[in-house]
Amino acid sequence: MASVPGASPAPETGLRHGLLAVADQPGQRRHAVIFKSAAGFANEFFPLAVDAYESAARHRDIPGILPLGVHVDWLDAAGAIRRAVMLDAERGCLVEGPMERPFRPDSVQMLCLGSREQALHHDLARRFQCPQVNPLAPSALADNKAATLAGWSALDLETPRSETISPGEAAAIARCFATFPEIVIKPNAATEGIGVVYPSRSDPGFAFVVNAGLEACWRLGDALIQERRDGVLFRDPRSGGLHSLALRLNLVRDERRHRLASGFAQIGADSGQPAARGRNGRILPLATVLSNLVDRRQPRRIIDTPDLSLWSDIERLSARAAGVFGQLLLVGLDIVLDLDADGRPVPVFLEANPRPAGLYHSRLLFGLPSLNDQAGVGPALWRGLATLYP
Repeated sequence: MASVPGASPAPETGLRHGLLAVADQPGQRRHAVIFKSAAGFANEFFPLAVDAYESAARHRDIPGILPLGVHVDWLDAAGAIRRAVMLDAERGCLVEGPMERPFRPDSVQMLCLGSREQALHHDLARRFQCPQVNPLAPSALADNKAATLAGWSALDLETPRSETISPGEAAAIARCFATFPEIVIKPNAATEGIGVVYPSRSDPGFAFVVNAGLEACWRLGDALIQERRDGVLFRDPRSGGLHSLALRLNLVRDERRHRLASGFAQIGADSGQPAARGRNGRILPLATVLSNLVDRRQPRRIIDTPDLSLWSDIERLSARAAGVFGQLLLVGLDIVLDLDADGRPVPVFLEANPRPAGLYHSRLLFGLPSLNDQAGVGPALWRGLATLYP
């Protein structure tokens, strides 16, 4: 089957009439990708299914794994699958239909769980005793930004200075303002740039923005005040506009350890907005963004495209960062680029996501990002999952 085309969305899911037959092949494992939010799920599921199909074709020595997209409402009380979405490899599309007979999956993965994703992940993980791509304990760690940053700091990874802020902690807030030259306010437990603000001290409404930002975060739990560390921006070569920038790196765990497998870049609506699609940002190929970098504090200064040495550092450090999460087989890491004292880019690790979105935009990485990189998440994921089956 051909690789996923780069610019178009996943093929439209076909609504197959009648029973959805799943061939009972010797040694084959059935992997449920459980979702709640149907919007965009096909685009997240399709590259996973293609990777699994291609991995099975290349590695005959490991069990074939069949991914099945399963809405939470398609599970019966015992956790058996009654209906599913699956890849039709011959036609290159997704099909949906009822199962010939309900069956329990051999492994599971949580993805696209909607607004209550962390609570729902917790409930679902406890229903299954089989291997999980994103098991509960490491997923809970990845969902906790402060705990993740503490783990990374213990490994001497570059992270922004941060402080967890609960309601009423005026002294802690004042300490952050006195310590951090520039600040970012964000919820400790949220994704897609939800609740993230970049207050500017030069703005007459600075105090209002800070108070409103903290109140919004506290509605979701604790807030984080961080030092802003994205010293490098993306400059649009066509419009000249400046945009905040974050690199999404997908790490997969194979038979032995985590490895950088794929990624993409996210840019903000402008330089004062978080680099997230949920905040009107965009996703672009890494190669496009990394060849158009400027210094945020001196926007006329062009930053050289990362060379192989810097990219090797990013690969090595991201693998170390993912190692904090143990048996989390797929994790999305968000990093920004800052500048050291000599003006050279350095990766700064921000947060992790155990249910990474944007998978359809991911391109496989084998060294420096290139415009020729092929679509995919990381076929090694399926080799890592195969080692967990009894």
